[in-house]
Amino acid sequence: MDTAHLEASEANRATTPGDFISVQIPPAPVSLAAMRSEIEALLDDDTRRVFQNTTTTIMQLGNKKPKLVEPRRRKIRYIVAKNKQIIALYNKYAKAHATQEKRLTYRLPVFEDLEVQEDVVMEDITKEGDVDVQARFERQEDGKLELHVHETQEVEQTWQTQDKDDQNDHPASIASRSHVLRPIDQIVEEEKMRVGAAMAGKEQAARAASTTEQYLQGQAGDVTTFEMRLEPGSAQQITVVDTILAIDERMAATQPHGLEHTPEPEPPSNAHLLVVSIINPEDFPVDRIQDVQALRYPRAKIVGVWAHRSTRGDVIQVTVDMQDGPVNHLIVNDARLITALGIREGHNDRIILQHSELKDHETFDIRIFPHQRPQDPRAFVVGEMVSARHAYLYWLDYRGSADPIGIPYMQEAKAIAAQLGRRALDVWLEIDGFWKLEQGTFGRMYRENRMRCLGEDPVHSQQAARKTKKTARGMWG
Repeated sequence: MDTAHLEASEANRATTPGDFISVQIPPAPVSLAAMRSEIEALLDDDTRRVFQNTTTTIMQLGNKKPKLVEPRRRKIRYIVAKNKQIIALYNKYAKAHATQEKRLTYRLPVFEDLEVQEDVVMEDITKEGDVDVQARFERQEDGKLELHVHETQEVEQTWQTQDKDDQNDHPASIASRSHVLRPIDQIVEEEKMRVGAAMAGKEQAARAASTTEQYLQGQAGDVTTFEMRLEPGSAQQITVVDTILAIDERMAATQPHGLEHTPEPEPPSNAHLLVVSIINPEDFPVDRIQDVQALRYPRAKIVGVWAHRSTRGDVIQVTVDMQDGPVNHLIVNDARLITALGIREGHNDRIILQHSELKDHETFDIRIFPHQRPQDPRAFVVGEMVSARHAYLYWLDYRGSADPIGIPYMQEAKAIAAQLGRRALDVWLEIDGFWKLEQGTFGRMYRENRMRCLGEDPVHSQQAARKTKKTARGMWG
């Protein structure tokens, strides 16, 4: 009876409507857009613009241009490392993006080592017991460099208390008590890290620079001596030949694991180039490239343009990524063409075509760099974009005269187009267009400024002109 009564009670309790199961609802995840907005709010205007352009390029283009993926990631690392307030937030944003993006090369890089490095520095500042020894370098009158190590009052009291307690139990350990202290390499490392983290490195850096300069200016055979004073009346001297290298080696040996290959970000050097992403690559004059103009690549388009700016603010190079074209990557080094693109103005991030800097009906040619395989569809081909020779100059060579008398004919344009591998209509427009300019109201100005308008001012002998005149074609061939 008792067993049946217990089973009935348990069954009744299981079906009681008053019992509920507690379910904890997780908080709603933060969207990527919200995290990105929070990161950008912590950056200044210039850094925010570079951060936006670089991250957007990686997320949209990925590995389409393999040689540019790593420089873009290094640029993001430089921004994150210089702005420590966004390290944790950026890593959270990059991890959230990686969970949604399955393509590896389209993911944003995660810099967990920067978080570890920041934690190590903070632990050295706040951890109790680490500030029990004070040390500083001092240059003595005899030229020796001494490292003075002073114990704090709290540590001295602790040692005195332990001496009284352990005098009867461990009499032999009192004589070697000075050897229980941490070695000099650990003290030097902690002192250097603590001074740098506490934002008091200016005075220490000046002292270290002075010490290094004095050492380098010394004669061969000079020896720098460290003298570490642990207690009044006792001193431990350490003599090394190269002080700076010794400290660096000891610090490298005691550096936390995982930080060997994560140096602190350095400011740009004099040879540094700032790469600025152009926000309107579709305005690049791709139709002026002769291979594209001839409809050999009807689907060619520009997918990315970057301006390379020196530390002085001068744009010295422009690089272009092309899709479905004769090459994959274009380089523009001609200063006149860079000026014609209008990239030198403003923030160097927008193409504003300057037609006054271009020649009349100017077209571009691509010089493919050697040791490449442009016929291989899987090869990554790089070339330089240069100004092409004007068709009017080829027509002057065809006539054999710098000042032809008769008008140009379509048959001549066809012959020149076949020689150049271009469309006859494009060649005819260049020849006929400049011929009309030279024969118009301001024709003398164009004739006397062919070097500026065409890039050349050809000179032909009179004998060649007479010979060409006899064999010149008619209007219809």
